[in-house]
Amino acid sequence: MDSDDLEFLETLRSEFYSEAAETLNECEDILLYLRESPENDQLLVDYKTTLHTLKGSSHAVEYFKLAQVITLIEETVIELKEDLEKLIGVNLSLISIIHRHLGFLKSGDDKKADIILEKILSTKR
Repeated sequence: MDSDDLEFLETLRSEFYSEAAETLNECEDILLYLRESPENDQLLVDYKTTLHTLKGSSHAVEYFKLAQVITLIEETVIELKEDLEKLIGVNLSLISIIHRHLGFLKSGDDKKADIILEKILSTKR
């Protein structure tokens, strides 16, 4: 990758941090609404769509480990669909971890950011 490409990637990433934080907040809101209205199937559809969008954005800025973690979150939605309270609890915890991950990335601490995601990925292997 040449210097122009790297500069462009860094520009995309700086926009990604704020957009991803907003998307994660939206995910949290959806999960909290789901807790209040478990019969509302559309909320789960909206949640999966929002996650999928975040995964695509992660790929676009070459945060591939983050995209892998989001794939794991998508899988928990399928696995825990019959136990909504557990699904909500697990997903809220994972979203909180991703918020921390993004904070480390934004501050330039890629090592801590990677450690957080590696812990999640290693538990699923």
